Amino acid sequence: MRSQHNRLPDFSERFAQPAPQLRQNAARSPGAERVANLLRCTVPETTSKVAQILDSENAAAIARVKSMIKARRIRERFFPGHMFADPAWDILLNLTLAELECRRVSTSQLCQVAAVPATTALRWIQNMTDNGMLQRRPDSFDARRAFVELTQSALNSMIQYLRP
Repeated sequence: MRSQHNRLPDFSERFAQPAPQLRQNAARSPGAERVANLLRCTVPETTSKVAQILDSENAAAIARVKSMIKARRIRERFFPGHMFADPAWDILLNLTLAELECRRVSTSQLCQVAAVPATTALRWIQNMTDNGMLQRRPDSFDARRAFVELTQSALNSMIQYLRP
């Protein structure tokens, strides 16, 4: 009987086959993009060709989002930040980046990246949640904390926006 370690390459080979179909279906199926990202996030890169393929496709989107965030912060060096405050856009950009990088974002972290006072950020988070753009997930290890993520609909919209 083969060891668990020796079985991993067979496992990754088996799941590497549908990768092109997964990419094609992502544009047509609302859940396929999140499934593709979940596979990329949960399977170690060294043992998964799927993860490697999806990482290369996400690299351009990650670079675009990071560039957009950086441009917004640079602008604040030259103009008063309150003149161009757009916490909803900052929230969308940062949660999109977190999704692409397989990171979870807590409510307090999201308030910091919104570049507005915490009370204002919390109002925007609640407004965006009420409008079906964000969803909160409780932290299973710390009941005091919740994570915020994009809904599937908002994620699909951001992905479409980021495509060249």
